[in-house]
Order: sequence, then C-alpha cells, then structure tokens
Amino acid sequence: MIGTAGSFNVSASGTPAPTYQWQKDGVIIAGATSSTYALSNVSSTNAGDYTVTITSSAGSVSSASARLTVQVPGIPLANQLVMAGHNVGLTAAGATG
Repeated sequence: MIGTAGSFNVSASGTPAPTYQWQKDGVIIAGATSSTYALSNVSSTNAGDYTVTITSSAGSVSSASARLTVQVPGIPLANQLVMAGHNVGLTAAGATG
C-alpha cells in the first residue's frame, strides 16, 4: 500500500562472498547491491518486476522476477440514491498515478 515499507530478500553463500545487483523492470537500481533491497514510503512508481543478479567467482545467476503491486487506498464516497435507469457521473479531482 502507498506509504508503507517493504523489502525483497535473497540468500547466497560462497567463498569469496557473492555480490548482488537488483533491477527493476530490467533496469539496474543504483546502489542496490546487498542481499536485501528495502523500500520505504512506497509509491506507485515502485510498482514493477524486481530481480537480482548474484555474482561470484563461479559465475552469475539471475533470480526469477517478483512483482510489486502497489495498492492505492480508495476514497470513500457519500451514500447517494440513484433511480434505476438513470446515469451517474463521478469526477476525480486531484488524482495522480
């Protein structure tokens, strides 16, 4: 949900220790080089498919993608009565995303 925190975690071991590089929608995320990728204050721009590439002296492997879907809280509507067969119009002011 918008405004909350979340994280992706992966585990790998070896000698020397492996390195990590997270991507969102196939694009490298600068600075995201640990086994955990944490998000704080999530917004709709964070939605997408996340993967991580783990590299060691033996080679590299990429994870399957994990999809982050961001829920936008709804705005409650006042109860209104509408007669059957009549149209209803709704206007969203200040909507973003």
